[in-house]
Amino acid sequence: MSYLDPNGLSRLYGKIMAHLNAKVDKVTGKGLSTNDFTAALLKKLNGIAEGANKYVHPTDSGNKHIPAGGASGQILKWKADGDAAWGVPESGYTHPNSGVSTGTYKSVTVNAQGHVTGGSNPNTLAGYGITDAAAKNHNHDTVYIKKGAVTWNDLKGS
Repeated sequence: MSYLDPNGLSRLYGKIMAHLNAKVDKVTGKGLSTNDFTAALLKKLNGIAEGANKYVHPTDSGNKHIPAGGASGQILKWKADGDAAWGVPESGYTHPNSGVSTGTYKSVTVNAQGHVTGGSNPNTLAGYGITDAAAKNHNHDTVYIKKGAVTWNDLKGS
C-alpha cells in the first residue's frame, strides 16, 4: 500500500479546491447561477413572437392532404372544392365487346382506338390485298426455251 507524504497531500488538496472553486453553484429556480448567456442572444430570443415556430398548414382549396383512412378498392372522390373523401367507385369499367365473333383471324380491321371491328380468313392473294403476284393459272409455257435447236424466231417470240 502507498501513502502520500505531506507535500503530495498538500498538492492533492490544492487540485480539489481549484475544481471546487471553478464549479457553478445551483440556485433554486435557475439552471445555472452564472449569466453566461450573452446579451445579444437574449435580445434575439426576446424578439421572437409568441407561437412564432408553430406551423399551421393552410386549409384552402389546393392545400389539403390526402385524408386518413381508405382501404383496398377505394378511391378519393370529390366532396367539395378542395376536399375529397374515400369512397367506393360507382361502377367498374367494363370494356365493350367489339361485335366480332371470338376466333383466330388472319386479317383484321381496327378502328382509331385499336379495337377490332372486323376480321376474315382470306383464301386468295387478293383477299390479303396482294395485287402484284402471278395469277393462279399463270404458267411459263410461252417463255421457255425449247429443247434442241433454237431459232431466231424462237428467241424473239414470233
